[in-house]
Amino acid sequence: MQDLIIENQTLTTKLDDKRDREVIRQLRRDLDDYKRRSNDLLSETSELRKERDQVKVEKNDMMISHARELEDERNAKRVNLTEIDKL
Repeated sequence: MQDLIIENQTLTTKLDDKRDREVIRQLRRDLDDYKRRSNDLLSETSELRKERDQVKVEKNDMMISHARELEDERNAKRVNLTEIDKL
């Protein structure tokens, strides 16, 4: 009888170990999946930041260009007014 109890305990322990190993495998797969997703999101975030920075640079360039155009128009207007005053 004692032998059966010991054998039963041994088999139960082996079964528990097998279940634990399977749970560990699943957890490792899940962890790998989460790491992959995290890396994908980090890459996407980096790309979006680069795009945002590029748009900022383009906006600044447009603002500078517009300001130069306005200044050129003002200078041309001043020159015209000066020439009119000379006449």
